[in-house]
This record gives sequence, C-alpha cells and structure tokens, in this order.
Amino acid sequence: MKIEKNHKTMNKKILPKKDEWLDMIYQRTDEKHLVLYNDDINSFEHIIMCLIHYCKHEAKQAEQCVFIAHNNGNCVIKSGSLEELQPICNILLDNELTVKIE
Repeated sequence: MKIEKNHKTMNKKILPKKDEWLDMIYQRTDEKHLVLYNDDINSFEHIIMCLIHYCKHEAKQAEQCVFIAHNNGNCVIKSGSLEELQPICNILLDNELTVKIE
C-alpha cells in the first residue's frame, strides 16, 4: 500500500480552534497573584518559615521574597487560580502576614 503525501497539508501548522484560543486566553487572565506586603510587625524568620511551610518555597526562595517585600514594599509569592490561592492566603493571614490576592 502506497501512502501519498500531500505537501500542501504537511507544511500547514495546526492551530487551535477558535474555542480553544478563547480557553487559553481565559486561563491566562484568570491567573491571580498572592502578594506579600512589607510590615513592621513580623520578623524575617517568621515570614520565611510561613513561606516555606505554607507556600512550599525553598529556603532561599522564601528569603529572597522577604527581602524583595522589605525593599520594594511587596512581592508576588505565589501565582495560580483564586481557588488555589485562597486557602494559602487565609492561613498566612491567620499567621499575621500582610498578604492579598490580586
């Protein structure tokens, strides 16, 4: 059996359908950010431990986020859907961190 190759169709890129494009756009715009704000209440150590424990940061990542928030006023510590970020935000608020989902 001989398989004929159509050069016209082989050179075309397969693009997502219109509905798939819309889904991709909505997925990107639905992404939220959990932002840590600088405060004068919590110690660096407390914030670092919370980021390691609740946000699953590595120690170096948590330390860098704390210094960024301290120097710039805030730092994005996690991105994701609202449903994913809300429980983390709540527990960080319970630990007296100044955080907000944006």
